[in-house]
Amino acid sequence: MPICMSYYMQNRKIVYKKTLYKKGFAFSITMWIIASLLFATVVILRFAKEEVGLSQGLNDKIKTQLTAQSVFEALKFYVPTADYTLTSLKNSLLQETQYPFPTEMVLDGREYNVTQKIQLSIKDTSMMLNVTYDSSTMIAKALTREKEEELSAVLKDSLEDWRDEDNLVKVNGAEENTYRSLGQRIKVRNTNAIQDIHELQMIQGFDELNSSLIESNLYYGRGTSVNLMLMDNRRYLSTLLGVDEAFMQKLLELRESEPLKFRKTLATLPDYNDDYMGFWLSKQLVVKIEVHEGRARSILKAILTFKQLNERPYMILSYRLY
Repeated sequence: MPICMSYYMQNRKIVYKKTLYKKGFAFSITMWIIASLLFATVVILRFAKEEVGLSQGLNDKIKTQLTAQSVFEALKFYVPTADYTLTSLKNSLLQETQYPFPTEMVLDGREYNVTQKIQLSIKDTSMMLNVTYDSSTMIAKALTREKEEELSAVLKDSLEDWRDEDNLVKVNGAEENTYRSLGQRIKVRNTNAIQDIHELQMIQGFDELNSSLIESNLYYGRGTSVNLMLMDNRRYLSTLLGVDEAFMQKLLELRESEPLKFRKTLATLPDYNDDYMGFWLSKQLVVKIEVHEGRARSILKAILTFKQLNERPYMILSYRLY
């Protein structure tokens, strides 16, 4: 009996140990599975978060583009229904709408905050340098500093070459640089070569200037008179009116304090010309709309006109997404 009992107890211990081993193994497997599931959950949540971030970024980009386009549509109503002065547009019809534009906007390129996420600027082309109307010398002087005579000369020659004013049978500067950068042979032509204003940035001399300087000062289009109530480039105005810059500065100060006296004073200057200069808007506007949403940013630039019976009332220049 004791032998049987001893054998029984030994078998029971063995069975118990096997049971403990199996339970321990099963517990380990269970914990491993749980750990794997937790890891998988973390990975899935991480990818899901990144996916949500990507989706949100895409939504923000789409929203900025649609908003910029919507603001431009509102401008198409604001501009032709506005009253205008020598320097500004006045319109209160959109004050209670989604885009509460200012009741008056001065057309000198200053920035207006329509909302916290929407900025708008409008510039009348009469305060810009028209490359089809202004002389190469004046444009060159207006874009360079006093001590940059060499750069000014290069700008003048390159601009004449770009417009084929030199009457030489050769390719213009912008095309020449383009062909060379592509490693192609230069194609000579004897036709007027005025093309897009952005092409100026490829021409010798202009490539040394800040692109924003070119874009904010130069305009390519039909000839318009210089609006002496808006133009603020002192160097250009002093050259245009044949006075020194110190005197021109005093005239600009007079323009702010006594506009009528300013106009009368200009009329007495020997270089003042009614055919080339004036005190009115061209009614051709350069518009810039900037919209922010999250990390996304859209910038729409366009030409908008409020001349009656205009065949082309607007033209989008660029539509960029950042």
